[in-house]
Amino acid sequence: MATKLEDIVKKHAFMYEISDNVYCIGNGVFRKCRDSLAYTYFERYKECISRVGSERIEKSNLNTDEIEDVIYNFRKVRNYSEFDQNKDNPIQAKEDALKFIDSLSAKEAIELEKQLNDFINIFKNYYHPKYPYN
Repeated sequence: MATKLEDIVKKHAFMYEISDNVYCIGNGVFRKCRDSLAYTYFERYKECISRVGSERIEKSNLNTDEIEDVIYNFRKVRNYSEFDQNKDNPIQAKEDALKFIDSLSAKEAIELEKQLNDFINIFKNYYHPKYPYN
């Protein structure tokens, strides 16, 4: 099943990097990440993804230690992405996120889609494996 980039606004809030900026994007959330600790956890998450590989995450082919590492980093990034969610107006956040997505270059859109696919695969294969997340 192909991922539609616009569906990012229906997902749990998470951090995504686009053109050297990190954004919290998701259901009711769209803002630039300005918290240094959140950014540190995001960098650790990216390193973890790089280390284990997106292909292995997608195929649910990680060992126990890798799963623990992925889930720990995923949970930290997700928590920081949703932190103080009430400061965003959900309707405005959705509109702003969709405008932002429309403004992305083809290269940026491909990179965001790759990150969204990692998020979806981690969520459905490891974080909440019994939850159908499409």
